[in-house]
Amino acid sequence: VQYAPDLAWLVFYEDKIFDEPLSNEDLSGSDYAVESVTSLSNIQKVLISLRSDRLKEQELEAIVNGLNYLYPEATYSLAALQESDLRVLQKISGSIKSSEIIKLYELEDPLDKFELNQIFTDVDLALCMRFHAVLVAAALCVPTAALAYDPKVEELGKQLSLPYLKLNELSSDKNFIQFVQELESKIPSKKNLTESVAKMADLTKKINSQVIRNLVDELGE
Repeated sequence: VQYAPDLAWLVFYEDKIFDEPLSNEDLSGSDYAVESVTSLSNIQKVLISLRSDRLKEQELEAIVNGLNYLYPEATYSLAALQESDLRVLQKISGSIKSSEIIKLYELEDPLDKFELNQIFTDVDLALCMRFHAVLVAAALCVPTAALAYDPKVEELGKQLSLPYLKLNELSSDKNFIQFVQELESKIPSKKNLTESVAKMADLTKKINSQVIRNLVDELGE
């Protein structure tokens, strides 16, 4: 199945057109990119963004148990891109054993650059379900792993060379823990991630420009 590029690709690259090879300045990251990728052996801040209506109780339990085992002292940020996601994030908030701060965010505009920058960039690892949550975290060069609930999210993981775990493979705490423990060798470098996101943004611009030209041609006939 082929998916057309999503306009959200343009959120962080709306003023750039990558017709030429990326320069060193481009590869240093946008104004919204973190300076470096933290080693996953020392996780202190974790961002979780899940989707309530596609997550079974058993899968949620595996995620919570895995996080409590792996990062019992981490600070957690829980980001709801849709109001409906608050339900599952509130469950997580009440189940995480960390004594550190647990922050729950409900985004009024899921593609507000300033708000996304404030929430997503100050973390060491982002675990995301929604397509746009994965896209935004990757665009901000945050170490990102996807929980793929449908082929579109899986395809996004492949496009960006991001590690992803299919929900139907999330059958136990052990599966989730193993997936997270193997992330450091699978998450792409900041340079590669920046290049991949830029290419998708450029492709989106070209396709949408062609669509507009076709519409104009049809109207002129």
